[in-house]
Amino acid sequence: VSKDSLTELAKRMPVLSEEMKSLYVGGVVYFDENGNRLGKVGASDSIRVTTLEDYEIAYQLPLNDSSCEEMGSPLSSISSEGKQKIYSYYVNSYAPNASSFEFGEISDIAQCDTNGKLTLNPFASGVGNENSLISTLQHEDYHLRTISDWQSSGDNSESGIISDYTRKKENELAALMYQINQQEFKDSSSNYKSQIAESIYQTWSNLGMYDKTREDAMALCNVNYTIPE
Repeated sequence: VSKDSLTELAKRMPVLSEEMKSLYVGGVVYFDENGNRLGKVGASDSIRVTTLEDYEIAYQLPLNDSSCEEMGSPLSSISSEGKQKIYSYYVNSYAPNASSFEFGEISDIAQCDTNGKLTLNPFASGVGNENSLISTLQHEDYHLRTISDWQSSGDNSESGIISDYTRKKENELAALMYQINQQEFKDSSSNYKSQIAESIYQTWSNLGMYDKTREDAMALCNVNYTIPE
């Protein structure tokens, strides 16, 4: 994709009114196979890979035409090389403090270590949606910026182990609070917000903040709370 072709495409794109834009927060995010971000179309925030030609077609379709969100292939179905290029775009943009980046089998979307290495699970739930992916990377980048606050002190005494545990959980809570105040988190799905709310509640519990409830965490993340039967 050349700079000139993208510039020419921008000239032909319809201009949406602010009112119309407010109805369609997000949009399917299209990339080409070389990791070039083509743009957003529609109301979803899934990440898909297509050609510039098909992206142009999608952009010209009415916003209520679901086919504008179905061009190309979902990110999960492309080659590892293609995934690497696209995820590198997001890591470089939203976790710039990572010293290295690799794929790995972890339980979360992403996690970092005290050496600055960021590991990302390309098959995790939510990793193929832009807002949840960015929100997770913003969380991890907070950890990367504050490594000295949570890395091990090397003190293997009982008090040292307890201190290290507390500092790590305090840093996790700070990262969560930073994360939920970013716009990408606010625009993410209710399912993702619920997962983060549960992480906040569990971290409160780990820190002995027993006056805080799961309902408090859900409210903090702007998610409706249903009392279990």
